[in-house]
Amino acid sequence: MFRTAPTTTLGDRSLFDRLDESDARLLVERAINETIATEAPILASRLVKVVTLRFGIDRVSRARADAILAIAADMVLTSGVEPDRFLWNPDEPPDRWSSYRRTPQGADRKLDHIPAVEIANAMLDITAMGLAIEAEQLHRELVALFDLGKLTAAIRERFDASTAALLADGRLVARDGRLRVG
Repeated sequence: MFRTAPTTTLGDRSLFDRLDESDARLLVERAINETIATEAPILASRLVKVVTLRFGIDRVSRARADAILAIAADMVLTSGVEPDRFLWNPDEPPDRWSSYRRTPQGADRKLDHIPAVEIANAMLDITAMGLAIEAEQLHRELVALFDLGKLTAAIRERFDASTAALLADGRLVARDGRLRVG
């Protein structure tokens, strides 16, 4: 189950003017660690948003975002490139991550917050539950699983890309308009 990171206040915005001081840096590291422990894999831009909100900042400058990501760089693994760069807990690297997280209703989790590997893992699990499934039904199941609301063109496009990748590497097989685990 997907859980959102803590939102308790850790300090005020002035802390970011003192990141060269160890006490300030330690508080930012704490916010990063707590967020990674709870939400990883996490979109890099979401990590920045969650961390800055804990210091009363809701609009983030590029310099401030870069400073947070520079601190995080020593603490996490990274996959992808901007704007789709995800940060991973070092104990759960993307090449060994085989799970997915159901999104509770009302949680702050958008489609772009879900890494492709998580979508693929959910697809494989849902498909394995039956003998075969039509792509449209699989998409509806994923929309419900990730609490994405309606199956829009953008969501369909993202799911189609994951399906194509799974078909290309043989983990899914298409036959007679239905998908099954390869």
